[in-house]
Amino acid sequence: MLRKTLLVLIGLAAALLLDAWGTPARAALPDTAVYHWEYSRLGQTQQVCKKIVLHPKLQTSSTPLGQHPVHIRSETVRDRYCSQQ
Repeated sequence: MLRKTLLVLIGLAAALLLDAWGTPARAALPDTAVYHWEYSRLGQTQQVCKKIVLHPKLQTSSTPLGQHPVHIRSETVRDRYCSQQ
């Protein structure tokens, strides 16, 4: 009886250690920012410099094609950001 209890405790400890060190930590993925010229709105003729930021969303399972969802955010910035490219 004591032997079974000891084996169960050792097995549980080994499982917890493997779970703690066996799975990689979720590292923060960097945002990707792109600057380009774009029309300010539909129907407008004036172009403005836009900053497009792609922020990857973390999820537990990946799609069959290896694609990952992203959050896209855009904002108008000063012209000098687009002229540096």
